[in-house]
Amino acid sequence: MRTFKVVFMLYLILFLTSQVLGYKIRIGLLPIVESLPVHIAKEKGYFPSEFEVEIVPVGSAAERDQLLASGKIDIVINDLLSVALFNSQRIQLYVIGTSAKAVKGSPMFFVLSSPKSGIWKLEQLKRIPIATSENTLPHYVTEKILEVNGFKPSEIAFIPIPRIPERMSALVSAKVKAAVLPDPLAFLALKEGCNLIIEDSQYDYSLDVFSARKEFLERHPQAVSGFLSAIYKAVNEIYTNRDWAKKMLIEKKLLPPSLKESYRVPDYLLRSFSLPSPHQWQEVLEWLKKRQLLKDSVPYEKVFYRSKGS
Repeated sequence: MRTFKVVFMLYLILFLTSQVLGYKIRIGLLPIVESLPVHIAKEKGYFPSEFEVEIVPVGSAAERDQLLASGKIDIVINDLLSVALFNSQRIQLYVIGTSAKAVKGSPMFFVLSSPKSGIWKLEQLKRIPIATSENTLPHYVTEKILEVNGFKPSEIAFIPIPRIPERMSALVSAKVKAAVLPDPLAFLALKEGCNLIIEDSQYDYSLDVFSARKEFLERHPQAVSGFLSAIYKAVNEIYTNRDWAKKMLIEKKLLPPSLKESYRVPDYLLRSFSLPSPHQWQEVLEWLKKRQLLKDSVPYEKVFYRSKGS
């Protein structure tokens, strides 16, 4: 009994010490524009002192999800499709806030045609295979936009080229007639003579989110409001000084140096807390189920997390 009490007291002391000394948040970041606020918040010391932020670079969405599944990272920037698929068997991931959303004048995805394709108008894309990464946000967004613009299912075609550099190369070299490219690489393709057919800024489909592992949030529920407050403070600083932000994008290798002069820091980064709507979530679930990628619906209230401070 005495031994049990000693062990229990040691455990309690260690637990309380960890709460006082703080804890670490490991953030998995792809080399994308949306990751800039995290870098700035860390460098400027905006994150609360009770936790330390470790940035874990990831090279692909697949690598990001693998690290999430193994518990090696705690928070990521991803999208609603990724969240739905990750939670298809059981709830493992919570959406804690929106990181980016396409707005007028600041698209996130562009549908482009190759320089020699002879394609200039949207209706010319009927039955033309569009290069993209299958079953991803750009695939979903493009299909939804085409449907809204009157395309029948039989008139919509895609060709899978998962890696963005290879997709861009195939488009510029006319190996494919059309492709979906993200900001900012779409601007490189435009400089190479590709044609803009349509982009997503006038539609309500393109958004990225901050997601956190369920186990992490159950241990540290107080982390969310402090984390997001630091992020949105960094975003507001970005929009206060866009020239400095552009230099930071290049320094962090999130923007090709060749776009240094022409690129404008986009307005799609979220400045304050918001969550995707139940309607946006339901549309994603229906699309995944239609493609037989998801069997059962995942309830909105079980995935979207609101902390007391948000």
